[in-house]
Amino acid sequence: YVLAFYIDIVILAQLRFIRSNFNLSKNKLEITDRRLIHKIKNVLRMKAKDKIELCNGKQEEATAEILKINKDKIKTKLLERHSNDREPDKKITLYCSILKNKNFELVVEKATELGVSQIVPIISDRTVKTGLKSDRLNKKIREAAEQSGRGVLPQLQEKVKLKTAIKQDQNEMQIAFDEAGKEVSEIDIAVDNISIFVGPEGGWSKKEKQMFEEKNFDIAKLSDLTFRAETAAIVGSYEVLR
Repeated sequence: YVLAFYIDIVILAQLRFIRSNFNLSKNKLEITDRRLIHKIKNVLRMKAKDKIELCNGKQEEATAEILKINKDKIKTKLLERHSNDREPDKKITLYCSILKNKNFELVVEKATELGVSQIVPIISDRTVKTGLKSDRLNKKIREAAEQSGRGVLPQLQEKVKLKTAIKQDQNEMQIAFDEAGKEVSEIDIAVDNISIFVGPEGGWSKKEKQMFEEKNFDIAKLSDLTFRAETAAIVGSYEVLR
């Protein structure tokens, strides 16, 4: 029974799609995204009368029935509209030092599942890798949002230097994670718009730590143990969101 329940959950996640150009105000909707058509037709092997969940990334969703599958479009009929109320009240911006491809992809994927609103790749003093595959990262974000039931797609911003990120940040509260900080539980998080900063594998430089202090950042540690950067980003996002 447990296995059957798990399979049902996986299937439901696969049948949920988010696209910003979905117009859910009309009774019928045509899907013209080639990749999505391929997934529905050839990967999931869906047919007429099968049902899917559509979301426009604005917390508006609809259950749709497939009417016809053509080579270049899928015709659907919207059966029921509903709003997505699963988004967290807190709006978290994750500033994370750029990591190796797979590690940064993991951060993006899990931060999306946890409910982060915005992800900003940063270049810090000890950042080793500075290249990013934005198309692949955005694909990871969309897939994670679809799987986890998000009503909006987190925004992946352009990479920036840490100094620039600090200067342009407009949120009410800023938290930098560092092993020399105090426990997260000791920080009074009484606002809804929060920025969290996660450094590279080598940690923050002395100059960067001074910059955080000058800007009155809260400095927090996640554990007495030393986390990898991707672990710190995921755990830090969870701790601030919960």
